[in-house]
Amino acid sequence: MNLAALLGIALVALLYFPGNLPQALGATLIYTALSLAGASLLVLVVTSHISIKSNSRIGHLLKEAIAAVRGLIKKPTLLLKSIALALVYQSAMIYGNYLVALTLGVNIGPGVFFYLIPVTALITLIPVTLNGFGLREGAYVVVFAQVGLAAEVSVAISLVATLCMIGLSLVGGLFYLRGPLGIQNTLKQVDPHGSYAAGKVN
Repeated sequence: MNLAALLGIALVALLYFPGNLPQALGATLIYTALSLAGASLLVLVVTSHISIKSNSRIGHLLKEAIAAVRGLIKKPTLLLKSIALALVYQSAMIYGNYLVALTLGVNIGPGVFFYLIPVTALITLIPVTLNGFGLREGAYVVVFAQVGLAAEVSVAISLVATLCMIGLSLVGGLFYLRGPLGIQNTLKQVDPHGSYAAGKVN
C-alpha cells in the first residue's frame, strides 16, 4: 500500500511538473506503477482461489498472508482507510524531506520532491544494504543531480531525513507496543474470527 501510495503521489506530481525533469524518470514511474497494478490484480485473483495444504513454516506464512488479503477485501472501509493513511504518511515523509532541504538552504520547490523522492524510494527497495543505507544516499545523489543539486547536499538531505524518520518511528513504536493498537488488536480488525492468528485458512 505504501509503495502504491508513493507511485500515485509521484504520478500526480508528474502531471504538474512534466517539463522540468528527465523523461526517463517519468517512464520508470509509469512502468513501475503499471507493473504494481498488474501484480496486485494477480494477487487478488490468486488469493481468491488458492488453497494452501502445506503445514510447513512457509506454508503457514502463505496462509497468513492470504488470510490478511481476504480479510481486507471483505472490509472495504478498512482497506480505504489503510490507503488513505498510506497517502498521508508518504506525503508527510516527502514533505519532511522538503523541510530538511529548506533547513539546509536548498529551495527547489516542494513539487520536485513529490516527484523525486518516490524515485529514490524505488531504488532503495533493492535489497543490497541494511535498511537502504548507502544505497539511499547514492540514489539521492543521482536523482537530485537532475535538478542541479550538489552531491554533498543530496547526501545531507538523505541522512538528516532518515535520522528524523528513525527517531519518529522509535517514538511511535513505543506507543504502538504500549497502547490499544498492539499487534493482536490489529490482527483482530483484519480477521475478527482469529483464523489469521491460528492459521485456520482454507
